[in-house]
Amino acid sequence: MSFTGATVVVPVINESDSLRRAFDCIRLHLGNGVAEVIVVVCNKTCAETWAICRSYEALFEGTLRMHRQREQGLGMALREAFLLAQSSHVMVVYADGEADPATIPVLLEWARRHPEGIISASRFSEPGLYENPGNMKRLLNRLAQRVTALAFGSDLTDFTFGYRIYPTKLVQQIQWQEFSHAFVYESMLRPLLLGIEILEVPSRWKLRSEGKSSWPLVGYWRYVWTLVKVRCSRQRGSGRARKSL
Repeated sequence: MSFTGATVVVPVINESDSLRRAFDCIRLHLGNGVAEVIVVVCNKTCAETWAICRSYEALFEGTLRMHRQREQGLGMALREAFLLAQSSHVMVVYADGEADPATIPVLLEWARRHPEGIISASRFSEPGLYENPGNMKRLLNRLAQRVTALAFGSDLTDFTFGYRIYPTKLVQQIQWQEFSHAFVYESMLRPLLLGIEILEVPSRWKLRSEGKSSWPLVGYWRYVWTLVKVRCSRQRGSGRARKSL
């Protein structure tokens, strides 16, 4: 297969300035890798965020479309958008200010070079990328990466950062099970188990500066269940993931 363009999926809830920055960066690559944009809104999406999305529709010249989420949960938002994607690849871009929009062209370029694989941004592939050292979330993230790497025999460094680009056919064919934020984890683990090539590119991460996360800390126990469930799955591949750079 080859890379012919990416559908960029942007789930939104309560973002404003960070959403504008994400849209502006995506627009820079419109027609040069980015083919279309799907903005996923839900019943929690605030009025200001709705208005910002509407204001950008004309700027995207008909390539931005809004999708009202039918089922609750981030996982369902992404799963519904994956099925709507019409490009050869689909990229998830978060507009909460935590993911660095400057990584978008890097993900696109590596997808061109490795169209059959998954290109995933990593906060831990280089020192200093994770900009909140010492907090509990960082500790839990580090622990999750280490445990997952050991469980799957992988040398990847970041399994829980959902900033990635996938072959569209791959994500449309896999039978996903997670509906919450844990889908971000599942959408790395199941391809890994199938032997899909996964490449990492370094990307900065910082704590969101506006809005509030809709995922409570206690919800991370769902990640533990996802790890156990996927690792015990009978569906296994013979390939091994590797990282780039």
